[in-house]
Amino acid sequence: MYDLSPYLFIYIGLIIRLLHHAQGFNIGIIIGEGEKLANNLIQADFAVSSAGLRDLKQFLDELKKEDAPDRIITSEELQRMSDIMLIVEKMVYAEAQTKKIYILTEPRFSLDSLINKPWQMFAKGVFICLPKIAAYDVSEAFMCIVLSRATATAFHILRATEATLREYYCQVVKRGRVKQTMWGNMVNHLRTRRKPDESLLQRLDYIRDTYRNPTSHPEARYTIEQAQDLLGLCIDVINAMSKTLPKPQSPS
Repeated sequence: MYDLSPYLFIYIGLIIRLLHHAQGFNIGIIIGEGEKLANNLIQADFAVSSAGLRDLKQFLDELKKEDAPDRIITSEELQRMSDIMLIVEKMVYAEAQTKKIYILTEPRFSLDSLINKPWQMFAKGVFICLPKIAAYDVSEAFMCIVLSRATATAFHILRATEATLREYYCQVVKRGRVKQTMWGNMVNHLRTRRKPDESLLQRLDYIRDTYRNPTSHPEARYTIEQAQDLLGLCIDVINAMSKTLPKPQSPS
């Protein structure tokens, strides 16, 4: 998935209109706008229309041979350009009818952060400290929120939280670790440590009992509101656990 500005499609139409009615324009402008049209059609994934620009590209190549780019296009050239652009316009119009634009529902969180800047959803410096699998699942969870896939969001953000908890546990407990580093086992063992962070452990218990355990059952289903509630809770505990995670090493 990638994002495109709706203006790109408007711009394609404006260029087609300009080249279709190019009276009074010089060769340099015609060549420049023709090349922009070709590039924009590729960017907009109009593959058929892009492939159908052969006559236009041939005409532009002929104009490029001129020594005077400031020369105004002649009436004969204007007619040829108009005929070419009439065909291009029909191709683009036909291909446009095969395209669909999907509008993303704005969640509680910034779409730009969810899609492009996941680190902005956490406290400063947290995302870069996450285990690789946790960072991957966080990014997947954010994308699932963007696409309104609520249950998938829960699955990925809970995996990310458990992976972060495992790393946090291994940093706190150096010896005598539990044999099975499962969520409940780790939290219970952390409670036996000297000066445990009871506030964090209570939040982890709540997430485990309310979300993590039920989510493991195939009949579990989430609404988008429930998924966003869970996302906020998990971001909070990941922020809290990150204080104990190892900082990434700077390249030497």
